[in-house]
Amino acid sequence: MADVLAAASEEFVLNGYRAATMDVIAQRADVSKRTLYCWYADKSALFLACILKGASLLPRPRPDPERDLAHGLRAYARDLMRELSSGDSYGFAQLVAREGRDFPELVEATRRGHDLYLMQPLAEYLVQNNFAPTVAKQAADLFIAMALADVNRALLHGHPMPTRAGINVQARFVTQVFLAGCPRD
Repeated sequence: MADVLAAASEEFVLNGYRAATMDVIAQRADVSKRTLYCWYADKSALFLACILKGASLLPRPRPDPERDLAHGLRAYARDLMRELSSGDSYGFAQLVAREGRDFPELVEATRRGHDLYLMQPLAEYLVQNNFAPTVAKQAADLFIAMALADVNRALLHGHPMPTRAGINVQARFVTQVFLAGCPRD
């Protein structure tokens, strides 16, 4: 099944959702079309499985009793930006931006992955670090949006992807603003 998800991810990223077919994916994965349909009811279910598999590999905030919250958030922001600005992650983001209007199921699959693998773990981490449970999800959503601003600019506006040094600077700045507000002159 891992081969099927790898083949499907490659097909979706290379050729787009519209052009991807279950026939080609079955051939790429070296399984019969019948087997593919036994595992996944349709292309939409297969796409969701690819998104959720990729999302399950996303970094998670790492509690560390030896470090403070700022250190944990910087590390998380850095790891998240690195992951989402490379490989299949960025390819899937491009695909959803390009074809999401025509295929709302792509947007829904991405939203589910975002909620399960980004927002909920970060909200739980924030609650463990004394954020009020009533605001933790909203705070997590804000932190993720700020952390991914440069990646989203690259995706939506064609800006260059952030460099490794740029990612470190962004992670530090986002964490500072999130925890203390914008610095003033």
